[in-house]
Amino acid sequence: GRIGRKFKEMVNTNLELSEHLMAVKLNEREAELLLLQSQINPHFLYNTLNTIKSLIELDMNDTAVKAVSSMSSFYRNSLSKGQFIIPLRQELLLTEQYLYIQNLRYMDFVDYEITYEPSWEDHGAEIPKLTIQPVVENIFVHGLTSQICHIHLNVSIRNGTICISVSDNGSGIPPEKLAELNRSIRDFKTARHSFGLPSINHRIALLYGENYGLTIESSPEKGTTVTIVIPDKKI
Repeated sequence: GRIGRKFKEMVNTNLELSEHLMAVKLNEREAELLLLQSQINPHFLYNTLNTIKSLIELDMNDTAVKAVSSMSSFYRNSLSKGQFIIPLRQELLLTEQYLYIQNLRYMDFVDYEITYEPSWEDHGAEIPKLTIQPVVENIFVHGLTSQICHIHLNVSIRNGTICISVSDNGSGIPPEKLAELNRSIRDFKTARHSFGLPSINHRIALLYGENYGLTIESSPEKGTTVTIVIPDKKI
């Protein structure tokens, strides 16, 4: 009887330690997310305000009003009442608002298209905040060339999983750099010190398991496709 009680105490202790460890890891992810937000938002706000100022100077007042409305919605959705996990539809709306505003700024260099699986909104999937938007932002930071860049965001649902792909026909990634990036995505130790794609993959794998996350395909001068795979469920 004493052995049975001790074994039960040991199992309960291990469960408590596992839950505590998961809570610590999630807190680390939330801290990194807040730092990521603090790095992105001021630059985005500054550039957006400059774009709105230019629209007003060009007497494009209706477009300027729509830009202000999109910027307001973007920040409201990015705050999401301090939540770390948000509905997929909210993350997609946030990304769509980001694309609209950036397209105003780069209208001569970028166009975009967003396609969804029919009835995708009937699914209640959840996702870590700022998972898709930083992938799109990478295109504006690294992928633009002298030719117009086409960005395609697609959401599809297959066998209980949701695939979110972000494709462009921009500058692409050299093979050596792509191999290094893929290594860093698979290396959780590296991911803890990153605020880019490795960190996004690490958050997804932490929440859903290592069968989920992101993959990257790219060819120099032909573009890049980043695919994010998450389960079709709530956390």
